[in-house]
Amino acid sequence: MLNVKVIKVKKLIQDKIEQLLTSDNFGWFYNPTTIYDTKNIRKLKFSENKFDEKDTWQFTHKFYDELYNTSSYYYENALDLFHATKIKYEKFLRIKANFTVPSLQLEKHHQFIHRDVKKDNITTFLYYVNDSDGDTIFFDDNEKETKRFKPKKGTGLLFKSNILHAGSNPVKYDKRMIINYNFYE
Repeated sequence: MLNVKVIKVKKLIQDKIEQLLTSDNFGWFYNPTTIYDTKNIRKLKFSENKFDEKDTWQFTHKFYDELYNTSSYYYENALDLFHATKIKYEKFLRIKANFTVPSLQLEKHHQFIHRDVKKDNITTFLYYVNDSDGDTIFFDDNEKETKRFKPKKGTGLLFKSNILHAGSNPVKYDKRMIINYNFYE
């Protein structure tokens, strides 16, 4: 049974985060794929350093990464949003924003099916910065679709990080922006 909880954030913090991520002062960085760690997906195949399966590029911004002991100038802004949810946590593993745009490469297909983290003690809070049509799709262990959620500004999904899922690029909207929090319970 899929256990995903929808959490809403107050309008004031929603608007503050969207304004920050769409401002010309906020730094986005190019990533050739939508997955963080190629070891965390099962079906990924490589040939001559290219992906055999369809995916797309995205822009990312790392607010925090425990592995590299790094945090961005905007880390406190990401914390303000998370604390507004009242979600209990021990510490963060990673906080990363993703910015995807329409992609002819994917057409109407989703991105790579993956797990954020394989460990049982890590949880994900996936926050939607803006309204979009790039659904988040959840899958069972046989990669059969079980549920999908349409991005709605000010809402987020709380789920175990080891659940298979995939994002989708927008088709009708010009952008899909999310913040992905991975944390220890």
